[in-house]
Amino acid sequence: MPAAELSRLRTQINGLILRFNEPEAFHAALRDLLDLYSDRAYRPGKAVHSHPLLPTYRVPPLVLRQLEIELSKTCQEQPEQALAVVKILWRDDHIEPRLLAAHLLGAVPGSHDEAVLEILREWAKPNEDFRMLKELFKRGTAGLRRTAPQKVLALIESWMDTPRPEVQALGLQAMIPLIEDQSFENLPPIFRLISPLVQTPTQKLLTDIYAIMDALIKRSPTETAYFLRQTLAITSGPGTARLIRRCLPTFSPELQAGLRTALKAANPS
Repeated sequence: MPAAELSRLRTQINGLILRFNEPEAFHAALRDLLDLYSDRAYRPGKAVHSHPLLPTYRVPPLVLRQLEIELSKTCQEQPEQALAVVKILWRDDHIEPRLLAAHLLGAVPGSHDEAVLEILREWAKPNEDFRMLKELFKRGTAGLRRTAPQKVLALIESWMDTPRPEVQALGLQAMIPLIEDQSFENLPPIFRLISPLVQTPTQKLLTDIYAIMDALIKRSPTETAYFLRQTLAITSGPGTARLIRRCLPTFSPELQAGLRTALKAANPS
């Protein structure tokens, strides 16, 4: 975007910020701004991917990025207003306002952790589009992961403690940004939470379990291999063995060898 157009965009965003304490007016102005930039300089693969159930404005990525940068600062300065704004944006029927809502939720300062957690509980529903859930957990928990990762863990545990697989899936999906966050170093609670599911994998959760295992292997392969060997010492169920075999190619040859030995010991036949 040329400098003149970028300067104009910043001026327009400053106009939005003036309406930040009026959520409905802010929402309307944001929609007008997105509509103004809709389809401009659109190139496949460079704009936000459309979701089948969510229409998209297809604005240039730079527009969304500038909105995120400038409005994140405003969230830090006006957290109460930010909480009201994100609730309005999340109800929008287009993807960009909803992505912005998730991003701004993650920008709310730590002084409002409990309010952010309440919103996460409200927005994270099993029937929500799974791609929106992915963005919600990635963006919306960003602030909490910095200031109160233990609260994110507690939220995840509350979902994992339910008997409903569709709710447990929320907990598994919310784990991934935590695992991928290099500032988060407390992996043992993650292993503890997933242990029952690895010992007795549920068909409805297999996709999410595989995603968790892939994230853990990338983050800490040695620790993950140890966890899987310990699991084999507890159970020799066919589901666990299949899960580990599925994960084997992701490990280094050395760690693969140790896991193959553990698999043979647990399943001699």
